[in-house]
Amino acid sequence: MSAQQQPDSRSSSGGRRISVRQVVGAILLVAFVVFLVENTQRVTVRLIVPEVRTSLALALLIAGVLGALGLLLLQHRRRRG
Repeated sequence: MSAQQQPDSRSSSGGRRISVRQVVGAILLVAFVVFLVENTQRVTVRLIVPEVRTSLALALLIAGVLGALGLLLLQHRRRRG
């Protein structure tokens, strides 16, 4: 194959490539959304506030967001030194 026939390894979005980390993140995000959609039954949740009756999907979404925020805070602290 000559140099002229080789496919361009750059994507059409300004030459940026998709990293493995982005692919894994997208797969995990899709899996998390599917997991939320499949778990719609009502549950009782109690942590610091009194008992709350809500959908399991909402409880999982809140837990996921809190976990992601915690991860971002840890990464921020690591970068600062």
